[in-house]
Amino acid sequence: MKPLYYLFLFLLLINCSVDRSIERATKNRERAEKTQDRLKEQHEELVAEKFKAWYPATETETVIRDTVRVTETVHVPVPAPKDTLAQQVAPVPAKVIRVKSEVKCPEVAFYNETIAALKQTTEARTAALEVANKRYKALQQTLSKEQLAHRFLIQELEKEQKISTAWIWFNVFLGLTIAMFVVGKIFRLF
Repeated sequence: MKPLYYLFLFLLLINCSVDRSIERATKNRERAEKTQDRLKEQHEELVAEKFKAWYPATETETVIRDTVRVTETVHVPVPAPKDTLAQQVAPVPAKVIRVKSEVKCPEVAFYNETIAALKQTTEARTAALEVANKRYKALQQTLSKEQLAHRFLIQELEKEQKISTAWIWFNVFLGLTIAMFVVGKIFRLF
């Protein structure tokens, strides 16, 4: 029994320490987020520069009527002539747009047909629900009538049982009274 007690205490201690470490980590994370927010407010330009460096624009999406054109932005260095290569510090990127694919959007007729079908199913289900609700209410009324009739029948049976029990006790009492009267007359005669 003692090993179980020590095991229970050990598990309780581990649980408490885990809860505390989670609480400390949550507080530290909140503090770090507050510090980051403060630094972002102080150095907005640096944050914008780092954001552009870390998350370059890679994909853009253009919607044209019934087609979707997915494009990808790629930065390609422009080769410089050999004689000016030494003077150039960094290559100037050129913007090249490659079309990945064209996806055709469904036509309006498809949406109209889908909406009409959904309306029909909704109307059918609503009508079925109304019929089911009416049937449920009718069954509920029938059940309440049957329960009322059952209660009335039970009350009548209890009343008859009480009356029969009262008649039995009355007859017993009357029989004892007559028996005592007869016994009293018999003892007087002697």
